[in-house]
Amino acid sequence: MKRPLIVLSLACLVPALVAAQTNRINACTRGSLTRRVEVAYTASAEVPCEVRYTKEDGSTQVLWRAATQPGYCETQARDFVTKLQGMGWTCTDEGTAPQAAPDRPPVADEPPAQR
Repeated sequence: MKRPLIVLSLACLVPALVAAQTNRINACTRGSLTRRVEVAYTASAEVPCEVRYTKEDGSTQVLWRAATQPGYCETQARDFVTKLQGMGWTCTDEGTAPQAAPDRPPVADEPPAQR
């Protein structure tokens, strides 16, 4: 009788694991300008992760990284999107995108890059 319960528990857990490795994307526009704020997972868990900021010309900058602190990238991205909105940008949640390979190996949790 315990075996079906274990199988059911695992079936409920698998979607959560898949969701954790799916990148989250916000698109922000102001006039003809477009910015993309993406929480990118470089493994099959919440960390390591990084927050990527992409401009319409295709240039991408990594603003934050986390190696050990779950939720760090999500919080930083959300706060950055809020900051953009305060500067007049209109941002929408574009949902998820497939996980991409990391640009560089993950490092310890980092503060924002100098802008």
